[in-house]
Amino acid sequence: METTPGFSQPAGHEKAAQKPGEPLVSAPATLVDVSLTSKPIKSVPASEKTLDTTHNGFPYAKSLTVDDIAYIKTGSALRDRYCAEANSHRNMKQRADQQGKVVSPAISDFSDFLLLIGPMPQPGMTLDRIDNNDPEYAPGKVRWATKKVQNNNKSDTRVYTLSNGMKFTASQLAEHFGLTADAIRKRSDRGWTDEEVILGRRVKIIEPAKKQKSSGYIPEPSNKFPAGLYDREQLAQLNRGETRLSDIRAIQFHRQAHDQQGYREQFGEEFIMMTYEEMQEHPELAVITPEQQERHFLRRWPVYRPHTVYENLTPAQRGFVARVDPEWATKMRAKLDAKTAMADLL
Repeated sequence: METTPGFSQPAGHEKAAQKPGEPLVSAPATLVDVSLTSKPIKSVPASEKTLDTTHNGFPYAKSLTVDDIAYIKTGSALRDRYCAEANSHRNMKQRADQQGKVVSPAISDFSDFLLLIGPMPQPGMTLDRIDNNDPEYAPGKVRWATKKVQNNNKSDTRVYTLSNGMKFTASQLAEHFGLTADAIRKRSDRGWTDEEVILGRRVKIIEPAKKQKSSGYIPEPSNKFPAGLYDREQLAQLNRGETRLSDIRAIQFHRQAHDQQGYREQFGEEFIMMTYEEMQEHPELAVITPEQQERHFLRRWPVYRPHTVYENLTPAQRGFVARVDPEWATKMRAKLDAKTAMADLL
């Protein structure tokens, strides 16, 4: 006889005797559990129950345990328990307001911040935007980082700009030249201009100043610099070591003079920014417009001018300087004409 699980049937010894002509009557049944479940259900502690895997559309921070998540969601004394994290969260919002950055609504509240970013892994860490070019503070875009990692992140995104406005990061240039980003950064640390870093070649030589043995002696003018370019006082200053100069303007004048003289000695020409026509010979600079080239030149020309020998300029350079600085060009041309006339007399 077949039985159906979950129902009961009388045991064999409890069957009633059947008499002829009488209906079959069953004795009181004893229920027997024959359900499909063979073991009792075990209750699961609240801390072991499966929670949602996301919050505000983002996954929970990997460092959080189920108990951590449950505690943070209660919102009980979170700023007391996570004091350092609370300071970082507050500073993040202040920086965003001051610097025009954006804080994602997903981490605007401190409890949401803890659930998605997580507590600070170790003391002394700071909140860091992974990509400094991205203005948003959001899950997946910020992290806890040591001071060293944060500084590396900032320097790795150092931006180099051409006069046409094109920008490149150290990482982009490193990939282009097959170098490390640190090697690119060291170029600018050594005094390379942005254009020199981007083009990957030095266009001027920095000659270190020689240390003087005497602190009060002013040497005789040197024949190293072109005659007539500097007066006697300037030559005396240029022959001193840079470390003996205390005025920032004197130091800048000293450096520029030695830089341009080093370039003059190495290449036999004046260090002056290329004219627009010369830039067209370089594919990477061909996108620069005449207006951009002139604006950039006029910004740098006051620095170059005191150390430039007019007679060494090419005809194209003389023509360009005569247009942007006619007064200086006229004065230099008169000196050159007088010098040429004197040479003819001799």
